[in-house]
Amino acid sequence: MLAQLDAIIRPYPPVSPSIPALVPDGYDLLVARLRSVGQYSKGGVDISIENVPIEKLVSLTRFVREYKYRQIGHLVQLYRSRGISLFDLAAGQLNATQMSIATPPVVEESGGQFVLVEGSTRATFCRTREFHKSNVWSCVA
Repeated sequence: MLAQLDAIIRPYPPVSPSIPALVPDGYDLLVARLRSVGQYSKGGVDISIENVPIEKLVSLTRFVREYKYRQIGHLVQLYRSRGISLFDLAAGQLNATQMSIATPPVVEESGGQFVLVEGSTRATFCRTREFHKSNVWSCVA
C-alpha cells in the first residue's frame, strides 16, 4: 500500500533550510503593521520614529517577566554583533522574500510623557543597565 501511495503522491520539492539573519530594516513593514491596528488606522494619527529620553517613558506595567528580561540580554548581544544600535529598526530576514520585524519600543505621547505600549521589558533592561546613556533611544510614537 505504501508503494502505491508513493507512486501517486508527488514528492515535495527539497527545502533548503535558511538561517534567519538580523538586518537593519523594517521601517515600512513596521508602519504598515501599525496602521493595521484600529487605534492607529484612523485619520489624524501620526506615526514617527523618534529619539525619546528614557526619563520621559512611563510604563503601565509594574513588573516585567523574568524570562523576557533574560531574553533581552541575548537580543542586546545579537544587535551588537550585527552592528545595529539597540533601538534601531531591525528585521529578521527569514528567506529571500519574508521578513519579521524586531519592533523597537512603541509609545504613545500624552502630556509630554511617552506611555510604553510595547517594549517595556527592553526599556526596563536598558534603564537598569544604563545602556540609554551611550545609545540612541528610538521609539515609534
